[in-house]
Amino acid sequence: MRNLLRKLLIPVLTLCLVLAVTGCGGETGTEVSPTPTETAEVTPAPTPEEKAYSLDICLGMEWYTLDPTYVNDSDTATYVMHLFEGLMKYVPSDSEGQIGDTRVEYGMAEGYTVSEDGLTYTFTLRPDACWSDGEPVKAGDFVYAWQRLLSSDEGEQLEHATGAQMLSGIVKNASAVLAGKASPTQLGVTAADDRTLMVELEQPCSYFPKLCASPCLVPLRQDVIEQYGGNWTDADKIVVNGPYTIADWVHDDYLSMEQNPYYYDRESLGPAAIVWHFSDGEEDTLREFRAGSYDFIGTFPEEETQTLKDEGVCRTLDGAGTYYLYFNTDVIADWRVRAAMVLSVDRDALVESLPGEETAATGFVASGIQDSRGRNFSGGASGVQAALYSWLQGWYPDCDLTTYEGRCALAKELYQEALDAGAWYRSYTVTYCYNASTTNRMVAKQCQQDWAEVLGLQVNLSVVDRDQYGALLENGNFGVAYLTWMSDFDDAQNFLSLMDSNSVYNYGGWTSAAFDDLLTQINTTRDALERDELQYYAETQMFSMGGFPVCPIYFFEDTCCISDTLTGVGYSPFGYCCFRYAQLND
Repeated sequence: MRNLLRKLLIPVLTLCLVLAVTGCGGETGTEVSPTPTETAEVTPAPTPEEKAYSLDICLGMEWYTLDPTYVNDSDTATYVMHLFEGLMKYVPSDSEGQIGDTRVEYGMAEGYTVSEDGLTYTFTLRPDACWSDGEPVKAGDFVYAWQRLLSSDEGEQLEHATGAQMLSGIVKNASAVLAGKASPTQLGVTAADDRTLMVELEQPCSYFPKLCASPCLVPLRQDVIEQYGGNWTDADKIVVNGPYTIADWVHDDYLSMEQNPYYYDRESLGPAAIVWHFSDGEEDTLREFRAGSYDFIGTFPEEETQTLKDEGVCRTLDGAGTYYLYFNTDVIADWRVRAAMVLSVDRDALVESLPGEETAATGFVASGIQDSRGRNFSGGASGVQAALYSWLQGWYPDCDLTTYEGRCALAKELYQEALDAGAWYRSYTVTYCYNASTTNRMVAKQCQQDWAEVLGLQVNLSVVDRDQYGALLENGNFGVAYLTWMSDFDDAQNFLSLMDSNSVYNYGGWTSAAFDDLLTQINTTRDALERDELQYYAETQMFSMGGFPVCPIYFFEDTCCISDTLTGVGYSPFGYCCFRYAQLND
């Protein structure tokens, strides 16, 4: 369900994917001139009569703000992406099907150039990029918005936003600004003129252009925000630059949007209006959908999932998250024991017993992540052998790791090797920590049972209060501990970098100089295909001799219900949807 993906996730694809460019003004291409030109005068475009239809959608409950700086969940990110637009934008990859993947195209930018060292991006804005009050969108609007995102002066709300962390370590001085050690004016983003935005990076970042489609990196109007303060997003005050603007907003009931008359691509838009209904409860939402009141819903009772699939209205979509277990490598120091524990978990049986929509993990990088060629990264470099068992299969070719029985046989062999070497003793016990939830309890009990039955390993379960769980992880007070990771962008590095020896998220304390070196190579490699292969190899090395720092359990999936008359919806594995070009058919 979409409530599993409420966190705002900032997706990015890699630079080498083809950027299909659309627009109604100016030349387009990947090479653009930074030479300033005058902003063209733009008048509102008429609403095409043949597109006078509206959509009724219910994604979930209402969030507390539509301010892009503070958006922290996927549903509100969807609303924001229909009101605002960044340098790049997300559009559906397939306009014919009902719902499918998204790709990134030029948005407010008509093109960009990259310096030879890969450290400076120069974006040129469209001459017809306008705000909903007819004012031109300027490069300075992006500078203001990005500085505001990282500014420590924005108060307590900032700690609830995830977008600020996205630029850290990527844009020059972003980490220092976020930490309060540098002024926001020192952020590496400047306006050379009204139509030219220059961004300096800390190091080459192949996926940076796609990062610019993020809903938190849209431009903002400083004059509007300063005039109205915290009320600037009210329906009668907000000024937007995206395809839609707010027509009406009744809190706890609905948010109604209509086409922005100054949007440069208005003639290509689908719905004349979109009404976002806020959920009164999963049962009520489903009831309204079945009655024909809603064209699309993102929340409904989990127990209805199979029935809705049988009815042909429920779709299951790849998410961009992994549920996994950390191994404390000080407590479980021998890699063979960790590998045996990974092998002996019956993931297929486990996910079958869980109430949600998940798939058994085949590696650490989630199934929603793609490589530069658009392939699902979790399929492995060959597309056949995924990372979790790839090295083991090559090292132990006589073992059949395609079956649970075969994996258990190798698990017993590795465990016995550790016992014979005196690296582990049968008297040892391991403490498995988690916080209370139905899913966490079910996973913990199943793993405890599998490890006992296959390895004879005694595992004690310990429920930890949520407010104490973070400190437990940071202090390493566990043998095994669960965590979920929802990717911030569409690149495998978001997962792989968690295992860097110096990462604050490397709670298990695993260190590998060879793995760290691979991460450095990945970060400095600009050739997309070479970078893909390095990332595949790095994940494989995580699950090789000396490794197995984590035990992936399952990949998240998302579900929705869509009317059979609705087509052309775009879905991101980070949990938000694109309806701007959707069609409602008779």
